[in-house]
Amino acid sequence: VLIENDTDSSGAEAGLFFKVDSQDTAARRKGAIIFQRTGTPGVGDMIFCVDGVADAGDASTSADAKMIIKSTGEVGIGTTSPEASLHVSASSSESTQDVAIFDNTTKNRQTSIGLYNGNSMIQGRLNNNAVNSLHLQPSGGAVLLGDPTSATDRQILSGSVGSTGSF
Repeated sequence: VLIENDTDSSGAEAGLFFKVDSQDTAARRKGAIIFQRTGTPGVGDMIFCVDGVADAGDASTSADAKMIIKSTGEVGIGTTSPEASLHVSASSSESTQDVAIFDNTTKNRQTSIGLYNGNSMIQGRLNNNAVNSLHLQPSGGAVLLGDPTSATDRQILSGSVGSTGSF
């Protein structure tokens, strides 16, 4: 199958749209995988779109992009302008939220990365949201806190370092 848009225009699109609806119109195509040309010769980005609005509209790259694979290889989830190999962006205004969750349901464990009271956090949990231990470098090696180029603004933890309660 070849899906083609025979044009040399930057921004031109060719895509595969998905519709599950009994209406006999071309509208309500709520999902799409769209290739958008960004350069020559035919270089572009792959964009995955989902339109979650209950109306007659179609999914589009401008309003409904959920994930993008840039021609340079960067992947954006929640952003169409990834700034790293994998860039995950949450658009919630909540001061406490998970941005990414990595879990193992067989072992009943998860690691969450996100915000807690407006600050960045990494949290180990059980899958029922109960707090669990978070291990950094469990096989050995130092943990560096702070600026690695500064002799005064960093802390290196190595060997047997432990704490119970607050510090």
